[in-house]
Amino acid sequence: MILQELYRYYERKKNEGDIAPPGYEYKEIPYIIVIDKDGSFVRFESTIYEEEKKKRARMLLVPAAVKRSSGVEANLLWDNLGYILGIADGEKQTDAGRLKEQKKSFYAKIKQCSDETGDNNLNVVLAFAKVPRKELQADALWKEIIARKTGANLTFQIKGQRDLICAGKKIEKYLSKNLTTGGNDVEQQKCLVTGDETEIEKLHPAIKGVLGAQTTGANIVSFNQTSFISFGKTQSFNAPVGKYAAFAYTTSLNTMLAKDSNQKLTIGDTSVVFWAEKKTDLENNFGSFFSFQEDTKKDEENAEESMAVASIRRLLESAQNGKQGSPEKDTLFYVLGLAPNASRIAIRFWHQETVSEIENNLRQYFIDLQIVHPASENDVLPLWLLLKSTAVLGKNENIHPLMASGLFEAILTNGVFPRIVLTAIIGRIRAEPEASRKFEYCRAALLKAYINRVVRSKQYSTQLLEEKMDEKNTNSAYRLGRLFAVLENLQGKAIGNPNASIRDRYYASASSRPATVFPMLLNMTNHHISKLKEGGGIWGDKLIQDILSVFPAERPFPKVMAMEEQGLFAVGYYQQKQWLYTKKEER
Repeated sequence: MILQELYRYYERKKNEGDIAPPGYEYKEIPYIIVIDKDGSFVRFESTIYEEEKKKRARMLLVPAAVKRSSGVEANLLWDNLGYILGIADGEKQTDAGRLKEQKKSFYAKIKQCSDETGDNNLNVVLAFAKVPRKELQADALWKEIIARKTGANLTFQIKGQRDLICAGKKIEKYLSKNLTTGGNDVEQQKCLVTGDETEIEKLHPAIKGVLGAQTTGANIVSFNQTSFISFGKTQSFNAPVGKYAAFAYTTSLNTMLAKDSNQKLTIGDTSVVFWAEKKTDLENNFGSFFSFQEDTKKDEENAEESMAVASIRRLLESAQNGKQGSPEKDTLFYVLGLAPNASRIAIRFWHQETVSEIENNLRQYFIDLQIVHPASENDVLPLWLLLKSTAVLGKNENIHPLMASGLFEAILTNGVFPRIVLTAIIGRIRAEPEASRKFEYCRAALLKAYINRVVRSKQYSTQLLEEKMDEKNTNSAYRLGRLFAVLENLQGKAIGNPNASIRDRYYASASSRPATVFPMLLNMTNHHISKLKEGGGIWGDKLIQDILSVFPAERPFPKVMAMEEQGLFAVGYYQQKQWLYTKKEER
């Protein structure tokens, strides 16, 4: 199913002209060797440019890279210094015999292609192989090329021609033919992706760009242990995929995982790619719903972030103005989560929904997160910031990977958030009373969303939480959170800024064992009220009595509170604080 949809995506993008044609890939090529029509060397050209203070090379269309292990296998018409010039590549220590073998392999492959295609440009490259090295060393870029620590990939261009030699029509036809037809002596088998009788790909092309996987690439389909062999089928013949289908699905993934792609996300340790069966606005906007930056000022530097937030607002408002759903609402939308697993890539999750279903689930997610907040804070919270709020010291490396992917899946399916979200936030609030103020808004929003989803799923029974403080909510844990905020406020008004507030000293015990703490806190508050001016004391006492009115007189406070109740306590405390900070005429 997954490979079939990736194959269909490749066919769609090929028809749209937005993906590498059969047999090709886009790759960073730092240098171009410009040669004359007789094969003589003209100059080196650099494609390197600076982007965000980092040097990058242009992405050029070149024949797809071969699968290398320890043997010598050359790429067609592009490669590193070892294969093109027979000299050590970067910092690699390669013996002279192997370098000679690499160079021989490179030009032998070009000779074979030349014999089959009759492309005269290839004879020009073969003539270049005889150019003395001292002519190359005289070029201004030679020292820069040699000095590259990670090696340098190069390709060829004939002086006066716009396209690279490897982009010629005869080369393109040659590569496409090799993908779609095997030789007469090649056994034909049924491809599990297309259903066609074709030559099966023995080793699938590497997939690059998955976070944490090998930089040289890894595979989804791979059999490198005898324990994986079934019915005597070795390597990828265990799961027969045709050469063209293997190229198509891996090219789709590599395109979406590329550095500049807007169709990928990083959620914890999971690399997420997404696409639709045809062009949709959701395909363009989906990533921005989760990865936009915290600062959304509307200037040129933050234009992209502002557009992302605007897209979210339109999504939320569509439910109110009666324009729910995109014109492509029945179009299928796919989300694939990939995680590293040694030399392989593991499928973390796979979701297939219609655009309408995905939009409805996203809309509900943002609605669930809505909670009253200071005017200085953003109305919409990005997922990366919510995840940071659950981590020890608010550091990305401390985010639990399974929580990140589990939370993302729950968003996609409109399901209940993983329980680890609740326990992580409660733990952070209790362990870091000072640091928790930094993420107070994020944690309250996430707790509200968690509790409402649990309530809607009927796994926990209480009233749904509102965006603002709900005076009609009679849940005891929610009311105790409100009460704690009022007591803290009265303490501040009575004695200013104490060295340690009641929050610093008593929050953990008040939210988990209220019966042991609140009687003492209420007694302490009587002294605080007595220090206030008459109006302030009366107001405070009345507010306390109003909150306590729903508790039974004989046993007002529960002995212990479960995790869900501690979450309700935290939301009640937060919302009551925001209410106290709001001007009377604005309440």
